[in-house]
Amino acid sequence: MAKPLRKTQQFFMLTPNVRDKLLDANLTAAEWRVWCYLVSLDPFGDRGAKFSPAELMLRCGIKKSTYFATKAKFQKLGLFDFKDGTTKVYNLQSHPVDTEESDHSQQQQVIESKILESESKILESESKILESESKILESESKILESESKILENQRPKAAFSKDSSTPQTNQTYTDFIQTLSEEERENFEKFVRDEWRRRKGEEIISLERFLAKEEDFKNWRQRFLDAPAGRSAKKRAIATSYNWRNDARFDTWIWEAFNRGFEWLQEDEGEREQRRAFYDWAFAVNAFDGVCL
Repeated sequence: MAKPLRKTQQFFMLTPNVRDKLLDANLTAAEWRVWCYLVSLDPFGDRGAKFSPAELMLRCGIKKSTYFATKAKFQKLGLFDFKDGTTKVYNLQSHPVDTEESDHSQQQQVIESKILESESKILESESKILESESKILESESKILESESKILENQRPKAAFSKDSSTPQTNQTYTDFIQTLSEEERENFEKFVRDEWRRRKGEEIISLERFLAKEEDFKNWRQRFLDAPAGRSAKKRAIATSYNWRNDARFDTWIWEAFNRGFEWLQEDEGEREQRRAFYDWAFAVNAFDGVCL
């Protein structure tokens, strides 16, 4: 006949605090028997267990006076909590551990410990990387600041005349500005200031001094002419170079352009480019002023 399977052995793990309480309490043999009996009633310490005081006294071989004294002692030590008078007890300190489950729990704790250790190392590495990147950005910022100061020191300052305290600006820059309208000049200056701010993160205090060097001026002038605002300025300069007031078509075109606008510009493909030049010129010199509907 096959032997029945043996149930998994169980034992109860006591914390050092409970162990010390039991040893320091100098329990008598009768009290030890009562403690073992009560622990077996609620081994998990999570639900409480009903019991019969008479059965406990009989099983442990004690008198009623010993039972009540032992119960009060355990209650005071914080080992058990008796509820509903004397018929229910809660195990406060003992924790059951299955031998197989204990091994698995220990293995799980080891795995979790290693995972936490690995995550800690990863966070430490990421922190060091961020710290290194911060130092690199700080170094790059200092390099840009140094380059900016070098450029500022190398840029020649405008000379002063004997008769005036006003700096004499480069003639090529002055000539270029005079070819533009007030709006176009503002667009050019805004373009240079915005572009320098975007590239270097700095403000230009004096645009005349900034463009005093001929090489710098030519470079920024070309950048502006290649930009949309610069192309528009160049186009208007070309349009105003022709004397449209002496053109035989002036009277007809000024009225058509003023009243029909875009429709008139697009209706004749052969004259479209000339009409656009005329239209731009009219706006540039305010030729539309005085045109009657």
